[in-house]
Amino acid sequence: MRIKRLQLVGFKSCMDRTVLEFPRGVTGVVGPNGCGKSNIVDAIRWVMGEQSPKQLRGQTMEDLIFAGNDRHPPLGFAEVSVVFDNEGRLSHLRGDRLGRHRDGAREVGRGGLHRVWAVVARPGRARERRLGARR
Repeated sequence: MRIKRLQLVGFKSCMDRTVLEFPRGVTGVVGPNGCGKSNIVDAIRWVMGEQSPKQLRGQTMEDLIFAGNDRHPPLGFAEVSVVFDNEGRLSHLRGDRLGRHRDGAREVGRGGLHRVWAVVARPGRARERRLGARR
């Protein structure tokens, strides 16, 4: 199982919708200091269920939301979604339960609104399940 796609909106330094495609063979992310490599790791940890803001290099969950800069005001929410490819059925979740792709998404808003989704897609159909929302 491998990460196929990561999509960020308003997460830390990613103000605009940012889609990162990870084609087969990609084993790392490199770049100069300050380009956001650690934010990619934080986004993956968060969408996979990390609940401690300190483990994501913040004090509160609101620290995950784009805080604004000289040219852009702060945003009101952050959202991250991930798509996994299980083409070789290597995950311990086998067969139709996982299918070929498994998506997850997580959103946090100012004021503490927090939502988590899991999407299981099979060729030709998709099913979305809202796992929870809380303040």
